[in-house]
Amino acid sequence: MTVRKRLVPVLAGLVAAAASSLAAAPAGAGVNAGEDVFNFGEAPFLGSTGKLALNGPVVGMAATASGKGYWLLARDGGVFGFGDAVFHGSTGALKLNQPVVGLAADPQDRGYWFVAADGGVFAFDVPFLGSMGARPLNQPVVGMAPSKTGQGYWLVARDGGIFAFGDAAFAGSTGAIRLNQPIVGMAADPDGAGYWFVAADGGVFAFDAPFAGSATGKLTGDDKVTGMAAHPSGQGYWLVTARGTVFAFGPAEAHGDAAGTARYIAGVTAHPGGKGYWMAARRALTRPPDARLSGAADSIRASQGSSCWQPGPSAALCADVFEFPADASILNVRRGEVVTVRFDAADPPIAARVLRYDAPATEAGSVRELTPSDAVTFTADYPVGLHRIALSTGWAQGSSSYLFRLNVR
Repeated sequence: MTVRKRLVPVLAGLVAAAASSLAAAPAGAGVNAGEDVFNFGEAPFLGSTGKLALNGPVVGMAATASGKGYWLLARDGGVFGFGDAVFHGSTGALKLNQPVVGLAADPQDRGYWFVAADGGVFAFDVPFLGSMGARPLNQPVVGMAPSKTGQGYWLVARDGGIFAFGDAAFAGSTGAIRLNQPIVGMAADPDGAGYWFVAADGGVFAFDAPFAGSATGKLTGDDKVTGMAAHPSGQGYWLVTARGTVFAFGPAEAHGDAAGTARYIAGVTAHPGGKGYWMAARRALTRPPDARLSGAADSIRASQGSSCWQPGPSAALCADVFEFPADASILNVRRGEVVTVRFDAADPPIAARVLRYDAPATEAGSVRELTPSDAVTFTADYPVGLHRIALSTGWAQGSSSYLFRLNVR
């Protein structure tokens, strides 16, 4: 295959021209209730961690070359093999500096690698060819892909920065480009020449690999893309969203989706035959993420407000989760003091942002998106009086909202 080196910024208008299709199979087809793996098309279900008590959620999946096995990777580095996927080792018993974010199987079927958010690479029965573990990064690493020979690999960061090791050639990146949404995953072109990566809004960037289309402008609500997988021909790929919607491009066909399952889909893995795929599904959350407000004058007198989330398409749960008396939920600050909104969760949200409101609840402006165990800090420069701060999140199960009262003195 001969292609030119290029960066393809994704435009919504390109989607209509590309050979693409939205998964049209009935929602739930191929979904295995209570399991962490969903299988579609010719991809067989061979088992999952659904009945196991995991120390961390599933974050990645990779298939064996035969298509008769796969590995699941948990955030603590625990590895679980099914079918003919042989266990080669894990970091489940080690204390990691950063959580594990991605898994790559050796194309030669010797073993696997996985990578942590700080760029640290762990190799099991495969060559270790370098990492970014001890180097400063502009953004955390979110995924990896192996070279065709198994003698190299690429790491991709949240800003689209690419780090190439071994015989994995650098073909380009978006590290110097301002993206609309962060990069969430990557896939290697099976011919070994290049790679793709995908942003949370469905934008696809192709480097020495064919651009076959994107999902830009096709996502509904607060849904976001969480991963991609290459078609074995190298002429197409699949994208999957957190809510389980599948987008197929080029010769990649949609064989079903997991929409409506109330499960967070962590990624998609292609069957080597090209006529099916697996999804790695995280456990359903029992409650929304925790959110807290604190300030210099009073660091404890605030608590999260009412939360609502949707565990299924026809059910909604709401709970008042004030932990202190209502009058103590006001955070008292003076003008110019620092206020922090903190967001803590086991799994990443589909979207989260903090909005500042004045007393009549008129939106005054947004701050920025939050990620798990993240915080946004700002100065309380509001007029004297009572104000409100709302944290709104879109979750795989539905939505959560938190309301804080801020008394500026």
